[in-house]
Amino acid sequence: MFWQIFYALPFYVKDVLHYGRFEVIETVDAWGIILFTMPATALAKRLRPIRAMTLGFALATASWFLMGSVPTLTATVAAILVFAIGEATQAPRYYEYVADLAPPEQVGTYMGYAFLPIAIGTFLAGATAGPLVSHYIGTRVGRRARAGAGRGGTPAHVVLGGRHRRGLDDADAAVRSVRRAETRHRDAVGTACGHACRSCCSPRTNSGGSPSGSRRPPPGCATPAAGSPNRP
Repeated sequence: MFWQIFYALPFYVKDVLHYGRFEVIETVDAWGIILFTMPATALAKRLRPIRAMTLGFALATASWFLMGSVPTLTATVAAILVFAIGEATQAPRYYEYVADLAPPEQVGTYMGYAFLPIAIGTFLAGATAGPLVSHYIGTRVGRRARAGAGRGGTPAHVVLGGRHRRGLDDADAAVRSVRRAETRHRDAVGTACGHACRSCCSPRTNSGGSPSGSRRPPPGCATPAAGSPNRP
């Protein structure tokens, strides 16, 4: 259930709720854990580990039914908060239960194996999220999302990464446009300066056709050196 927040929920938020900022919705679970861990732990301490874990799993499961029953942004945020409460209720007692089962010299090994269900869950979530999204939402999870998940990413990374890449492409296009405008401006200024230099630096002739000297070039115009083949 935890991994579906990153596999299936991005498409639900984008295609059903039509809310473009999934990164905001994604942080609700983290904020819920921060806010509700201490109250949920205080409640779970009064229960036996099995009952606390069962209650946590029940709350987490109910959150998805709430999300599917009321397809609104407010209900989705509330459902994620319920999921966070369930996670905060279940997780501490679960790890305490595993530590109590372990022999004193193998507590670290048992605690490492306690994360094995999360590792297995990421593969199961990846295999089920695509068909669920295609059937209930109508969005086909393409090769791009599957490739991203295969490289250790999730559809959430694909959605957010695609938007980030589009933003970078737009920024690059704007920079290229500015550079082209600067190039055209420099070419226009160079052409105008060249015409002005040729006009100002060319020798004038009097009425009899003999040269009467050259006009002083304007500031910024390079005067051709004497003997230069390009001298006007």
